[in-house]
Amino acid sequence: MGNLSYTVQEHADYNLVTWTIQSDTPVILSRGGANYADVIEPYVFGSAFFPIYLNPRYNFQLRPSLIQFSGGISFAFVFSGIVSIDEVFPKDYYPYQPQLIDVSGGTTVTVCVGYPDIITQYWQLQTETAMSGYIPNPSLLTVQQYSMPSGANANFLYQASYGDCSILSPTNVGTLSLFGAVLGEIVRRL
Repeated sequence: MGNLSYTVQEHADYNLVTWTIQSDTPVILSRGGANYADVIEPYVFGSAFFPIYLNPRYNFQLRPSLIQFSGGISFAFVFSGIVSIDEVFPKDYYPYQPQLIDVSGGTTVTVCVGYPDIITQYWQLQTETAMSGYIPNPSLLTVQQYSMPSGANANFLYQASYGDCSILSPTNVGTLSLFGAVLGEIVRRL
């Protein structure tokens, strides 16, 4: 398990959280947000908007990896070494119960994965941009694959389905469980 720290810069319309992760082994970040009256329960960073992050039209600083866990598969950002990453939180929200979770693996796989179009709609509402997920949906993706240890607990906002692209469609590709407001899971583009 690595070390995690963060700083918060308050801006007029948002808070900018800079995460610093130090880990010799691969880890994922789970974090929530809280203000004086509301709590956004922790979920895994990278799991909410993975179709946008995986769209080759955009040059994101990070690329999500496929994560196998006891409840299925999802996507998340995987960190190792010393990493500093910026994340936008809604105004007056601050990190809540952040933790690092060990993962193992790191093999390259090619899988067919689809996503519900609502993920792109949530992104567009939150960012006020027209950015979209990868096309076609579903698509064959070449990604890094990791596994969480048995018994490890993490909340993934999207549980993906994968398999034969000829039978997957945006209506049968997984479960989306966005609750309340989603943190500003937006990573800086280079």
